[in-house]
Amino acid sequence: MKRKLVLGFVLLCGIGCTYAQDSAAALKPKIELSGTYSINSTALTASFYQGLYSGKYLDATIKDPVGKRISASNLFGVDAEAKALYYGSQVFAQWGVYAGLSYNIDLGAQFTGDLYRLIFEGNANYADKIADLSGVQVKYLESQSIHLGVYRSLPTSASTLSRSIQCGLNFVQGSNWYDIKIDKGSVFTEANGAYLDITMKGNMYQADTLKSFNGVGAGLNFSYKVEKKNGRQFLIEASNVGVMQWSKNTLHNYVDTTFHFDGFQINNIFAIQDSTFSNINANTVTDNLKSENKAQLMVLPFTVHANYLHPLNNKMYLTVDLNYKYWSTYIPKLILSYGYKFTNSISAEVIAGYGGYGQLHAGVNAKISCKDIQVRVGASDLLGFIAPSSFSNQGAYLMASYYF
Repeated sequence: MKRKLVLGFVLLCGIGCTYAQDSAAALKPKIELSGTYSINSTALTASFYQGLYSGKYLDATIKDPVGKRISASNLFGVDAEAKALYYGSQVFAQWGVYAGLSYNIDLGAQFTGDLYRLIFEGNANYADKIADLSGVQVKYLESQSIHLGVYRSLPTSASTLSRSIQCGLNFVQGSNWYDIKIDKGSVFTEANGAYLDITMKGNMYQADTLKSFNGVGAGLNFSYKVEKKNGRQFLIEASNVGVMQWSKNTLHNYVDTTFHFDGFQINNIFAIQDSTFSNINANTVTDNLKSENKAQLMVLPFTVHANYLHPLNNKMYLTVDLNYKYWSTYIPKLILSYGYKFTNSISAEVIAGYGGYGQLHAGVNAKISCKDIQVRVGASDLLGFIAPSSFSNQGAYLMASYYF
């Protein structure tokens, strides 16, 4: 019955309806290449996660700025995508077709300030105190997609310059997935460090680590854009709305336990042998651990996006952009932009916003058109590149289109 429901949903996705980027050229054949990268946090600085990634020693100059920013609950996230699409000409009625490939990484995490301090500062400062780990979660997905769909221009009215719609389906292959959530967790350190009391309740899902093909899914895309003759533009779209089925080798761990750890005594540090650690009872940790390998059904990390452009005059315009992503603890992101058209072929924007996995966002981007080639390049989050020791967010993207 469960398989029938999944199949029914996938077939329903097939009739789902993303957005043709330029309505004026909506039905012109083109090749579009794009790449995006974004890393954000409410607490971790760019220098900190650059040091983690490179294996650099995290000294006080790197950790102290993070310590000043850390709060009871903190966010961290990474979004990365590489995509290649081909838009063909009309094949039936007014419809054109598109097809392409993409590679995606989606990472979202929430962690407590106590967890950060335990990992990077140790538990000496928690003598006779309780470190709170409740609410910690990490969701990671690495996937590849095949994109297929149709698009077309729609009839206009007296006040409308253009309207376009795009509908499609992503066939998604899952390479790696893990989902960790601690519903209730704490660590108590005895005043003299003689013992630890650990309470843990939560779940962990992890795809088969021995294979690179572990999940199959499908997600639908839909977008609709309107451009008025007065220059105003409206866009609404939903992307990758669907599910993924992971293989029967997917690991599920469930734990609900309280663990008391007395440690061990070393009389002579120069005479440590394997027998020194023989008194540690490892089974105590797993007494209340339930583990099974079972197929899992997961909702894909879909996004809902809306955009409004308002012209101020022939040269300047403002845009309001709202984006929500269903993944981990992503906060709806609001972005405001001021744009200036230097010529009909060159324009630039300054952007600022709030939300996502970070807090404040600031960046710039530019669009250049030359005959049949169009290039868009920008830094969606610039501050993390300029001052990595003081700011968290880094983001950049590049899109190049060639029209036939």
